[in-house]
Amino acid sequence: MLGSNRVSRRQFLKIAGMGAGGSFLAACVPVATAPQGDGEEAAPAEEMMQKITILSQPSPPEAKGMLPAFKEATGIEGEWNEIPFSDLQAKYATILAGQDSSFDVLYSWDGLTALFGASLYDPLNDKIEQAVLDDIPVPVVQDATVGGSLRVVPFSVLVYVGFYNKDIFEEAGFDPESPPESWQEVFEMAPALNKDTTGDGQTDRYTWLWPLQSSNGVFVFYAIFLNGANGTMYSPDFKSVAFNSPEGLDAMQAVYDALVTYEVMDPAGWGIGTNEEAHISYAQSLCAMQVNPGRYHGLYNENEEKSKIVGRTKLGLVPGINLQSGSSGANIGYGINRFSENKDAGLEYLKYFSSVEAQREMGLTTTQLPVRMSVLADPEVQTTNPVAAITSEQANYPASRFGSPVYFDVAAVFDEQIQNMKNGDISPQEALEMSAADSQALLDEFWQSA
Repeated sequence: MLGSNRVSRRQFLKIAGMGAGGSFLAACVPVATAPQGDGEEAAPAEEMMQKITILSQPSPPEAKGMLPAFKEATGIEGEWNEIPFSDLQAKYATILAGQDSSFDVLYSWDGLTALFGASLYDPLNDKIEQAVLDDIPVPVVQDATVGGSLRVVPFSVLVYVGFYNKDIFEEAGFDPESPPESWQEVFEMAPALNKDTTGDGQTDRYTWLWPLQSSNGVFVFYAIFLNGANGTMYSPDFKSVAFNSPEGLDAMQAVYDALVTYEVMDPAGWGIGTNEEAHISYAQSLCAMQVNPGRYHGLYNENEEKSKIVGRTKLGLVPGINLQSGSSGANIGYGINRFSENKDAGLEYLKYFSSVEAQREMGLTTTQLPVRMSVLADPEVQTTNPVAAITSEQANYPASRFGSPVYFDVAAVFDEQIQNMKNGDISPQEALEMSAADSQALLDEFWQSA
């Protein structure tokens, strides 16, 4: 989530400008070849064992956990370095400014990819087999691509899916095996799903609980509805906003209806900062539904130490508006530092974790969901990880987080205008128009300074 150590937009432009010039020579290091998706065996390492350095946030731990098997397959040792998520943007700006070659492989997510993709990550076109990319959901590959060049290899799919508490839906008179298919259906169900459980005349259990404490959380809240309305945030070159549209208004109206008209959203969400905290509340049966990464099903819903609803969740698609479904998430992956002097070895790590073998092992032994569709469809993986099937289906629908070079600043704009709308100061139409005007100004400033 959003942290206090985030570098400001002006600071980033200044720092990035310092490191943008000059040329560099990357050393090519002969290494063994990691298996790709077609199942070929890794060649034995004939050279001296190589070593790569990886910079990541702590999650996903599975990326670090793959390093012993990666070393066994390729002879390449991986040195893992991690920093808090909130420090990544400032750290990457420093790497760019100093043309720092000390890290070979860099973690990324949609926002970092959009911000640093063209300047810090090495292009990967023609370096990753097309068969691998064809096996990854198209929207995920699109979010890993900047300026027509693949910059990041996706690691796992974190698309949000729908979780529906069977007991609460049944208690309210609804079929627990048939979750709502549209947000309008959710709105109409909300009066029956919301409940005063203590008898004091105040609703204390709501239909949905979402983390709204940070501007990041508020923005993703809107993104879920915008994807469900079949809208988009920006032009392909990130130079213009595109959400000031009928679809964007449908999404903003749905935000208003969820917060105000139908009181779908638990007001407690304004004091919750993380998806994990919100999902723990769902697992304690404190709300009727949840929208979160599929891996939370095993971590929380089916964890007897953390859940009151073991075996009582119906997995389903996130409802839609103009589409059957639309979601969001955080497409995470890893790329090669353009200043690395060990790019070939770093590339082998990307090839290894995206191979069918490594992805299948992850799907069978962890709660992390593989990014490769063929692995998600594997019957054994689906048996071991019951969220794999619905995640595979959800990945067919829009689920962008709408990362951009001004992601956090735009998130702050939406936070302000959505709160103004919630408080009755402006209408959904005005909230959309003001968000569009302010976001466009941020884009204009970024590109004029870049």
